Amino acid sequence: MLRYNKKIAIVMAFVFCLSFMAPAFIAPSVAEAAFTATVAQSNNVPSTNLDAIPAIPNQNLGYVKVEVNVADWSNATPSELLVTYPTRLASPGAVTIAGNFAALPAAVPGVRSGVGIVVPADAENAFGAPADIATLTDDLGGAITLRIANVTRTTKEKGWFFIHFFDINTGNFSGDVNVNLVPQFGTAFGSSPIPLVVGKVNVTGTTTTAVKSVEKITSGGGGITPADTPGRIDTITVFENMPNTIKPGSINLEILTKGYSWAPAPFTATGLFSFLGNNSGIGLPALGPNNVAAPAAGDTVASVPTNRTAPGVPVAVTTSGAVAISGLRIVVDEKVAKVGQDIEVKVSGDGVTEQTIVVAQYVDFVANVIEDTTTELTAGLSGQKIGTFFIEEVAPGTLVGGRTILFELPAGVEWNTAAIANSNYEMVNNSAITFNASGATPLDSRTLKFTVGNTSQFAQNGAKVKFKGLKVDVSPSFKGDVTLTVKGKAGVEGTAKVATVSPMITMTASVPEVNLGIKEQKVSDVEIVETKADTIAARIAGVDQSMVFYLDSGFRFAKVPKVEVIEGDMVLELNDVKIQAPSNQQNLLLIPMRAASYKTPAKIKISDIYVTADRNAPVGDVVLYAADTSTYSNPNGSLQNAFNTSVAVPAAGAPVVGRTSFQYDTPASVAIAKNVTAPPVETKGGTGSGTFVIGSNIYTVNGLTKVMDVAPYIKNDRTYVPYRYLALALGVAEEDIVWDAAAQKVTVTKGENTVEAVIGSTTLTVNGSAVTMDVAPEISNSRTMLPARFLAEALGATVGWDPATQTVVFEM
Repeated sequence: MLRYNKKIAIVMAFVFCLSFMAPAFIAPSVAEAAFTATVAQSNNVPSTNLDAIPAIPNQNLGYVKVEVNVADWSNATPSELLVTYPTRLASPGAVTIAGNFAALPAAVPGVRSGVGIVVPADAENAFGAPADIATLTDDLGGAITLRIANVTRTTKEKGWFFIHFFDINTGNFSGDVNVNLVPQFGTAFGSSPIPLVVGKVNVTGTTTTAVKSVEKITSGGGGITPADTPGRIDTITVFENMPNTIKPGSINLEILTKGYSWAPAPFTATGLFSFLGNNSGIGLPALGPNNVAAPAAGDTVASVPTNRTAPGVPVAVTTSGAVAISGLRIVVDEKVAKVGQDIEVKVSGDGVTEQTIVVAQYVDFVANVIEDTTTELTAGLSGQKIGTFFIEEVAPGTLVGGRTILFELPAGVEWNTAAIANSNYEMVNNSAITFNASGATPLDSRTLKFTVGNTSQFAQNGAKVKFKGLKVDVSPSFKGDVTLTVKGKAGVEGTAKVATVSPMITMTASVPEVNLGIKEQKVSDVEIVETKADTIAARIAGVDQSMVFYLDSGFRFAKVPKVEVIEGDMVLELNDVKIQAPSNQQNLLLIPMRAASYKTPAKIKISDIYVTADRNAPVGDVVLYAADTSTYSNPNGSLQNAFNTSVAVPAAGAPVVGRTSFQYDTPASVAIAKNVTAPPVETKGGTGSGTFVIGSNIYTVNGLTKVMDVAPYIKNDRTYVPYRYLALALGVAEEDIVWDAAAQKVTVTKGENTVEAVIGSTTLTVNGSAVTMDVAPEISNSRTMLPARFLAEALGATVGWDPATQTVVFEM
């Protein structure tokens, strides 16, 4: 570090001692005046060297902000502040004084140092008049005294000014630049000195290299015009982090990734002042305006000569500069290059910090589908807006003009074609690609077709298109995610989740048991809960609506149940609830609506439900359905369904039909009973009889219809029936049919008879004795199948065959 001269050393020692002695000689004031000082800017700079070629001029160090309480000042007694700094930073007698505090003084040729005071013109500053506020005197060549008097004050409590250290000779000095602000006795600055660091000298200069954007290039080229083929990259800029870092010589750019070289074409390089907009002194050789010699074919290194003595460039460079390099283009060797590969370039040179950057990516002609937003939809409603999504070209030119892109919805969701317009897409980058001006064309109810208007082949970046504002109609039965499938001839494939659908209603109930053929049996109560308020429509196009429910085939409402709204603000016409049986349709439960829910979703309870089960009703769950409009007709025009708001209201006497693809959809259903075994039925000629029909999963036992999960079939002129269902029909209890998966054996027990059959074996064991069959049992559709005669005879039944109806008949 620099040694202080004796004068300043004596002053500082004296001040240091007085700082300890002052309390002993001076009575403490009630509230000692004080000030604050902070470093507003600290610069790292090289050492001054005017003899260097090119010369390294004086340097601008930082500046400090001094803030005072204006109430502490007395114009009768001026206040003084001693400002010290390393003596080698100032030439004796060359301290520059700022005039009237308005701004730093202009540079004076031959003056190698300066200290300036600036009072900013700030409405919040308490120093209201700049004239005669202060003077500076050069006391010791390494210190100045700031003297403030005749202060014109505003009404503000605080005043401040800046002390700048500018155009300083930093020769023969290195390290931190320390300054001290030392209050003088009896002044408004108080008594405590403040040390500060306003810069650092002889900092090693570095550069930072960056590319404006990483371009995507193809083997076919890219860039802004056809002449840019094969693939222009964006501007590479080398920034100085400190003035005078880049030296005379060259900046070299070497492609490191194998399979790529620079195009043999000239490119440009420009020296510029990186922040203030004027010249930093980084010059270029006189090779023509902004023109640099082109690399040879196959070269992987491009060079930019640098020169700080170009015509018109000042020698005294005091601000960091930069070199911008543009117009470089890359040639692709398809035998070596790999699709998806980053192309790396090493930047080095004279005074340039070596750095490797990615300048481009080698891509194929591919376009991606990108999810953006999703919306919440409700089943059964029309004209609902889906979320937004993007189609983005990986490489320009992927989407070829005249080719099509198809947007396909899942089954249960259809496009609302009334919402289709040319505003359904927008460009989100500078690509000039377009689509058909009138918007999409419906290909069918679930598919939209967009046609590419023009190719983005010579755009600098691949096109990125945002699709928005598209609306859909949703089936009453659709639930879950709406995932859009994108395909077509334009070269883009993918999917995007654009919405999630919640059910219109949910239905819950317990499941009691009922018997076949018994009238007016009470089943469980049902609760219907609306997902959102105002989902179930009370009126459509001015026509009153009814909630409509129906039962499984074979079951009928025995009487009108009780209906009530237990939550929400929906209003029902409870006195008009009725059961109606339109022509050729199952009877319906109709619940007329007076007003839809407004703020609170409705919860509706249906209780005292009585059903009659026909003798031919199937065994299993008895289901109550919320009806879609297309499941019944409307002879008088008064039967409108509140569960399908996607359907236009017909004229009186016209049939009520839903959208074609939603014809059999229903918003919700619930099991309200389970149909179980019927009472005993009188039979003739034995304890029971039944039939199995080839190809049908319906069989009969004692005249009752039952359902099985497989159907009998004929193989090699033999009829195969499901072993389990045949055993049940012959009176075997469910628990007496045992399957041994390890042994592939099924054991049937009825009374004293036990029958064992093994898959693939023609031996049937009956009560321990072997019986030989002419065929072996086999597994089909996860069921054991065997000709009916063998099991039936083993259990004492007889079997017959009706070839006309292809029916197996058995009788116990």
